[in-house]
Amino acid sequence: MAHALAHTPHAIRLLAGLALAGVIGAAPAQAAGLAPLQTEVVQAQGAAQGLTLAGTVEARLDARVAAQVPGRITAVLVKAGDTVVAGQPLLRIDAAVAEPQWRASQAQQAQAEAQQRLAQAEWTRAQALQAQGFISPAALDQARARWQAAQAGAEALRAQAQASGAQVGWHVVKAPYAGRISQVMVSEGDLAAPGVTLLQLFAPQGLRVAVSVPEAMAAYLDLSAPAQVSLPAVAGNLRWTATQLTLLPGLDALTHAATVRVELPAAAVRAAEVLGPGQVAQVQLAVRGGTAGDAAQLPGAALSVPSQAVLQRGEVPAVYVVDAQGVPRLRQVRLGRTQGSRTQVVAGLQAGERVATEPLAAARRVP
Repeated sequence: MAHALAHTPHAIRLLAGLALAGVIGAAPAQAAGLAPLQTEVVQAQGAAQGLTLAGTVEARLDARVAAQVPGRITAVLVKAGDTVVAGQPLLRIDAAVAEPQWRASQAQQAQAEAQQRLAQAEWTRAQALQAQGFISPAALDQARARWQAAQAGAEALRAQAQASGAQVGWHVVKAPYAGRISQVMVSEGDLAAPGVTLLQLFAPQGLRVAVSVPEAMAAYLDLSAPAQVSLPAVAGNLRWTATQLTLLPGLDALTHAATVRVELPAAAVRAAEVLGPGQVAQVQLAVRGGTAGDAAQLPGAALSVPSQAVLQRGEVPAVYVVDAQGVPRLRQVRLGRTQGSRTQVVAGLQAGERVATEPLAAARRVP
């Protein structure tokens, strides 16, 4: 008998093993006097509660601060974790060249303004002399032209001095808004270049979670319902209820996933000491009601059966599926994780099918 089993297909060996154990073997006719078979309709457990996905915490204001002028960094005034106010100096860049240029521009501006005052005085005197007939109209025109030229030259040098002063100011990198320093990429003595990030600053008052949702699942989301957000990696497993959700238009070109932004509530702002961009959050998004088959397609809404309904013989798990005529059929399944008294089934079953919750009783009804 054992030799014959060794040459039969795997599924048949399972059935035969059950028969040897006394699980299968009752004649169908004997099932007539048995008690009704206990069954359960397979449903997508968790679909009613929502779609649970991992997201990334991000800040609405998250600046990568860079220099506007090149130069060697002479002082780093902040470190990661510091809280700063708008306009606070963050680091300094050597201004050994920019400052003399600014002073030269200021001197040229002062000289031009002096020439402007002199030309204006000459123009005033020329007007008085021409009124008395001591100078010709041509001389008056020349005096007016010299005054206008001096005025234009002074204005040009004044603007040049302002530009030089602004460039000197760029050698002190300041905070664009109030926030926290999340990262400092440079140290004293490093070279700064325009456009190269020196440090990163974010505003903890405006945090949100970005969640990537598979394209096929985005249509099931109910963004009018609140979302549950948790940080399982943080001590105390922080949890919040978020009511502001936004589905961004378009899909990611690489992952073909939609992005949902979940705005964190004021309670999350108060927890900003342990909350920052880049952290992983668990987000439970509500889904609209659909058919059992639709719900089964949602990731995180895996089918589940009572753990007692699963037969395990060797490495082959199976359940009894009851057909429309009430006849149980043994079917191999692939299992997921077990939570409490239920076990997830990731393959082998479809939502809406019935399984026997008492496999021994179902085995006595197998034809």
